[in-house]
Amino acid sequence: MALFRGRKNNIDGKRAVAVIFSFFIPMFIAALAYYNSGIYPGGPNTILIFDLKAQYYPLYTSLRYLGRDDSGFLYSFFGALGSDIISEYSWVIFDPLAWVTVFFSLEDMPKIIYFITLTKIGACGLGFSLFLTFRKNHNKDCFFVVLFSCCYALMSYNIMYSMALPLLGVVASTPLVMLGVEKILDGEKGGVFFLFFLFSLFLCFQMAYIVGIFSVIYFIYCESDRREINIRAFSKMMVFALLAVGVYMPVFLPVMKNIVGARFGESTQETTRLFWFPIWKVFGQFLSGKYDPIDVVGLPSLFCGTLTVVCAVYSMVIERAKRCKIIVALLVFVFYLISFCCVPLDMVWHGFNVPSGFPFRYSYTLCFFILVLANEATPSLKKLVNKSGSISKIIYAVAMLFALVELYLNASTLIASHHLTYRYELNAGYQYSVSKIEDAVNSIDDNDFYRIASGRLSYGPNDGKIFGYNGLNRFSSFYHKEMLDMMGELGYAQTAKTLLGTGGTPLTDSIFGVRYRLAGEKETSYSDIIENDWPYGVYYNEDALSLGYIVDKETITDKLLYDCVGEENLGNALEYQNVLIKELSGLDKSVFEEIPFEIREIEDEEYARHVEIEINNEVGGDIWGFFRLPTHDEKVRYEKKSSNGAHAYAKVNGIEISPVTDYLSTVCVYLGNFHQGERIILEGASESYFSIPWFARFNEAAYDESIERLKRNELAINEHANGKIKGTVVSEKDDEMLLLTLPYIDGYKIRVDGKTIEYTDYKRSLVLVPIENPGQHNIEILYFPSELLIGIIVSVLSLAISWIMIITPSFRKKEF
Repeated sequence: MALFRGRKNNIDGKRAVAVIFSFFIPMFIAALAYYNSGIYPGGPNTILIFDLKAQYYPLYTSLRYLGRDDSGFLYSFFGALGSDIISEYSWVIFDPLAWVTVFFSLEDMPKIIYFITLTKIGACGLGFSLFLTFRKNHNKDCFFVVLFSCCYALMSYNIMYSMALPLLGVVASTPLVMLGVEKILDGEKGGVFFLFFLFSLFLCFQMAYIVGIFSVIYFIYCESDRREINIRAFSKMMVFALLAVGVYMPVFLPVMKNIVGARFGESTQETTRLFWFPIWKVFGQFLSGKYDPIDVVGLPSLFCGTLTVVCAVYSMVIERAKRCKIIVALLVFVFYLISFCCVPLDMVWHGFNVPSGFPFRYSYTLCFFILVLANEATPSLKKLVNKSGSISKIIYAVAMLFALVELYLNASTLIASHHLTYRYELNAGYQYSVSKIEDAVNSIDDNDFYRIASGRLSYGPNDGKIFGYNGLNRFSSFYHKEMLDMMGELGYAQTAKTLLGTGGTPLTDSIFGVRYRLAGEKETSYSDIIENDWPYGVYYNEDALSLGYIVDKETITDKLLYDCVGEENLGNALEYQNVLIKELSGLDKSVFEEIPFEIREIEDEEYARHVEIEINNEVGGDIWGFFRLPTHDEKVRYEKKSSNGAHAYAKVNGIEISPVTDYLSTVCVYLGNFHQGERIILEGASESYFSIPWFARFNEAAYDESIERLKRNELAINEHANGKIKGTVVSEKDDEMLLLTLPYIDGYKIRVDGKTIEYTDYKRSLVLVPIENPGQHNIEILYFPSELLIGIIVSVLSLAISWIMIITPSFRKKEF
């Protein structure tokens, strides 16, 4: 507590109790609100929903696997062929609460995340109570400390954004950053501001960026009494902010490289508009129970208690003598209103980007500002209430009860609305799915390096993180766009930031080293089942290639897949697979041979498209199909606006198989093995529109010859651990190329016979390593981005300067 102590600012017993209540009361109220929706330990529903289930929960669970097997602290093979750790895990790895999860089983994870959520809501109240308690020359009445801290902790923003846990950590630390701003203005050192702004950066740098903007706004408001800006104090604040960013550089530089290189946050929202909505619509968001979905640009969440708004307005009235301060406060309020409505200004708050979910992430700072205004009115309110004599305690009790009940009802309404909109996951369903998949993964007894693809029965888009295996499935705000696009073009389920293992054929699975596939019946042509506990089967692919193999330099090209086919085959994943294997193997043989068909449309109001197709089966064998992605005009014309692509089905000769679409994308579909001349009738329908289909027979002879050609010179992996690979490969002639099925990004350190080699890209997606001489070569692969070393150097220097400015006695004697 030394950082918070002033000459007359030591915390006493009553204030300590107020701080404790500010932490536990919001937790208790939030727990009651969740209870109403069946969310509690052992209850029917878990707290897992939307991005908390799809993106953050897997990050929490995967912390237990870091530093083990093939996942290190810099690089992981959890999903999408591999990825750098620093960018994605900057969400959770510096959160102390996140590491609690490593001590509990997967079955207990929903309970642990439930308690983490409650703790973070309580921490918001704790942070605000410390802000009010340690402010200099401001009201510190315990009643109002508890009241306003509960309002801050249980404001609509925190309930709405509770499914984005990393954001709540910054919400909790923001009051302490603003306390640091005030201490700088009071002539004190900048240690509080520096430490808590730095803490915000490590918790979530996108939110810390918002905190930085708000710090300037709050500084101006605090200075409005003087009618001038204290340049020296402002400079000090800016210097400490820059030093905090400097200390954060080992994380910031790799993250920024990912953002720029992978086109992070590529917006799916319209950005040509000038305004999102009329400004008057925002005012209704200050009322209790106002709900807007957070996966679109809805309205901001602004409710923080009716009493808070009343007190804030009252403070403006009683402070009318401080005209400049009132004018600045009104300007701040107007600035926020315009920011919510005006697209360009809103984008500034979000780092010059339109978020694809969780819109108006900065709206909580307006609630903080309103609470600060409300607190300014407390001395006058105390005088009014105390004039009532003996009933003053009743007034205080009624006011507190009203505020807490209102916060509880608002939280209950928002949680129930979340449940109706996105659905909290059932506890029974979670336990069943996790136990089944965990058993399936544990049934694989294999010490080699391999990948697993999750089929349609996977738990979610981040199974590799949850169960700790090298997978294809991946959903993240940090992604490698070109590689994901290529996988989607080859028939895997893929859209925006997501890649699923669904839709893989024996050819693509083998090329990308998928040795095991978790799938149900009628989903794959693999017949070698090593585990079958309905509905989860584990299929073995004996033809899965290694992480790397020598490819024919003479046949590989720089052309992207769609540039290698004629117009009639644009978008055909099976033809793209033919192009790929011909280039890699050097053999001019098609693995997928097109077969004709007849199609009949079925009118159906429920689906965007419903068809019946008769396929000409003159040869027999394994038959695969692929439905082209729709054009933009087709989507606009045929798809319902409410469609989420979740409902689709397909039947072959009346027997249900894998649907024609998955996760808003078309996928390769295995129709089955058929005798020559056997009639094949496919019926398929989907909420997502699909365009012209393409069907092909799997040419097993061409497949075997092509794969054997690549197996002849594949990378023999001798060591693999912590994201590092060591092995040997044999090249047969001069100037060959080693293809590594790794996403093409900067940062790999690839050594051939001890010499670091510059690598290039294959179709902007995978890694190509030149092998100059024939013979056997030792290959080492690890990941260490050069910007990380630069960041460490900058961080050490920034930390040293900060230490001198904050701690050393010699600097204390000097003016800043």
